[in-house]
Amino acid sequence: MLRSRFNSVVRAVAITVLIAPITAFAGPKEDAVDMVDRAYDFWHTHGREAAIQAFHDPNGEFIKGDLYIWVSTGDGVIIAHGGTPALAGKNLGGMKLPDGRKFVEEVQKATSTDGQGWVSYTWTHPVTRKPGMKMTYVRDLSPDRTAVGVGIYVEE
Repeated sequence: MLRSRFNSVVRAVAITVLIAPITAFAGPKEDAVDMVDRAYDFWHTHGREAAIQAFHDPNGEFIKGDLYIWVSTGDGVIIAHGGTPALAGKNLGGMKLPDGRKFVEEVQKATSTDGQGWVSYTWTHPVTRKPGMKMTYVRDLSPDRTAVGVGIYVEE
């Protein structure tokens, strides 16, 4: 009886340990996809200028906590950046990730097949100031390869 109860507890703990990271990750990942999808719809419904204004509104629906929309052209010119609006108009096409990959090229790869996808990379976490795993969900906005995205930090 005691051994059976012990085994049940061990199984329950093992399942919790295995599933908890997946459950903890599901919320932010789904939130990122939802925000990008809403931004995509907003862009196509209301147009570029209204979308840029909405994406920069700190009280709007496209900036929530550490989630914010950014939009860039296929060559890396920032059109909108909810986290740092001053980046709008800047060309970050040459920006390299810590591992040497160009972020713009990774976005283009992620969207080249289905028009959407995830880019994984290491980036400095704004709170801890330490390198952390980040994933960005991106979606192609137009034929000129303009992309919209939201990044999330993955808790390790």
